Amino acid sequence: MYVCTDCIGDEHLAVFIRRNSVNGACDYCDRSHNEISPLLVVLDFMMSRVSSEWSDPIDELPFDSGEGGYQGEVYSASDLLEHLGYAPESNRLYEDVVEAFSDHEWCHRDYFALREDERLATGWTSFASAIKHLRRYTFWTMGDVHSNSEYHPDFTPIGTLLREIGDCAIAAGLIRVIPDGEQLWRVRVHDAEEQPVTGEELGSPPRQLANQPNRMSPEGVSMFYGASDFETACQETIDPVRTSQRVVTGGAFVTTKQIYMLDLFDLPPLPSFWAADGMGQAASRFLRRFRKEISRPIERGRSHHLEYIPTQAFTEFVRFGLKTRETESISAVRYPSSRNGRPCYVVFADNAQCSEAGSHHDCEQVLRLDTTSIRRMTVSGWDDDAGGGPAAV
Repeated sequence: MYVCTDCIGDEHLAVFIRRNSVNGACDYCDRSHNEISPLLVVLDFMMSRVSSEWSDPIDELPFDSGEGGYQGEVYSASDLLEHLGYAPESNRLYEDVVEAFSDHEWCHRDYFALREDERLATGWTSFASAIKHLRRYTFWTMGDVHSNSEYHPDFTPIGTLLREIGDCAIAAGLIRVIPDGEQLWRVRVHDAEEQPVTGEELGSPPRQLANQPNRMSPEGVSMFYGASDFETACQETIDPVRTSQRVVTGGAFVTTKQIYMLDLFDLPPLPSFWAADGMGQAASRFLRRFRKEISRPIERGRSHHLEYIPTQAFTEFVRFGLKTRETESISAVRYPSSRNGRPCYVVFADNAQCSEAGSHHDCEQVLRLDTTSIRRMTVSGWDDDAGGGPAAV
């Protein structure tokens, strides 16, 4: 039997066929084709990929007839292929592939070890707990709190976890560019008698006023928090209870040069299981978990500053420890708003770097306020749940 690139049902499998192609007719669409391959050759490749992560339950799981058989999750051949997302249009081809995988049932290889994405997710949980409650300033020397053996399959040293996450982000292509001239909206809540209209007044707080811990920055470290639109900037900033009867002023800051960001907002689709490097799928699954964790809502209260510490440490690693492939520094992180899911940004720019050019001679301007964009609103009447917003002054 021969199969062509059009019938195989996956682009990565089609690439494999092109690399091993012959001329002839496909047995599944009956068309002459210069990109066909013997089905057995394709099945050998598919089997090698599956066998790298899946195995026969007889080699992995305990068996107890009184408890229903194998003590773990077991897949038939059709269940496995469905789980892997393989669904060619040709029913006959699908049945042939199922038959090839039906000589035994299937379960995860190393069943009782964590999958790679689970290992990283568990590592982040351990990291967050350790940096909040054990070692805040020398965590990079810590080992794995669960295993002392570097040969254990779940081995995840706390001290190297941020580097592992950074490697996942680079492999997924998440280091991207914020172009020169990009608009980032920022708002400030203030008393009604104030009239902030400059970049210095509306930008990142001066160091002496950066006295509140935030999601990405600890107390005392000034950073620029912005959003893709005015409404999201308001939702991220305004607390209707604490800021009632006050005024919000905001505007669009424009990047003055191209800068690099870690983009946790726009994640690529999960790669095909049949890609040559199957680890990309595990990294992508973990990054989806991590994005959800890093942008989860945290209510302000007695311990909110403690909950911010893990993301603050991660941001500091991105700022000082993560580089582009060309060894350029990362200057921002984009992530989903915890309020509406739209893009939010933290740019590693302090007050001087948001101020008017020339006002700080020893500092390069990174963001420039577009004064024509300034909007001033009252906070009274704000209702997030009803989809409302501040009323114009």
